[in-house]
Amino acid sequence: MMALRLALLPFGDRTPVKAPHKADFRSGRKRLGRLRVSWCQRQRRFQEEPHKGTVIVTPGTLAGSAGRNSSPGVENARFQMFRTLLKTAIALPFVPLVAACATRPPIPAEAVATPFIIEDVLAGETIGRGKITTITGVDRGFEAKLDGTWDGETLTLVEDFLFDDGEVDQKTWRLTKLPNGEYEGTREDVVGAARGFQDENGFRLEYLIDLPNGSGGTRRVKFRDILVVGDGGLVINNATIGWRGLRVGRVTLTISEE
Repeated sequence: MMALRLALLPFGDRTPVKAPHKADFRSGRKRLGRLRVSWCQRQRRFQEEPHKGTVIVTPGTLAGSAGRNSSPGVENARFQMFRTLLKTAIALPFVPLVAACATRPPIPAEAVATPFIIEDVLAGETIGRGKITTITGVDRGFEAKLDGTWDGETLTLVEDFLFDDGEVDQKTWRLTKLPNGEYEGTREDVVGAARGFQDENGFRLEYLIDLPNGSGGTRRVKFRDILVVGDGGLVINNATIGWRGLRVGRVTLTISEE
């Protein structure tokens, strides 16, 4: 997945880290899992409570100056957590680690004031161009032809994909509007039911998928989509792919009338 080099330690820390014995690998991996979950939980809390004068800490901000409104004790605690997380990852190079947490993608800046009502916007034939990127090096472009029909209760959206490497695929969404205004969705590869709901002028769709892991098994990941209307009626669809609380990939897609 991703191995961090010793040179990535912040503030010039170059202390060698001894590689773990095989017997310690499992416990070390569990420790890293607890650390990164704690890190992501704190990062989400800092994002949701900006009025308290906290600073969202990333590798970039750790390498720079502390926020004016943050106390030295708080900044030091955040730094120690991040440094411990990095050192654990270096000692366990086969454990995937990314700096970003698998939070919901923000509403794109290109969004206009028009609310995204999915049964209105995606009814009929549309065409899209997008790309999938992951921390494992996947970078796949694709085209998508969409055909949506609304029967007053359920939006049926047929998606025909043509990837740049020649692979073709077809998926069908069925999104049913519930009495509370949210949507419940199904698709061939979705585990359980997807949840759709309005967020300001955007529409969010969140769901789980079991992806092949290359060794005969599957890896369950969570997709979090945000769809908005942009200039000229263009539809912007951004998504993050999360695994065990960390963002491991993203999808970008722009959709227009065919």
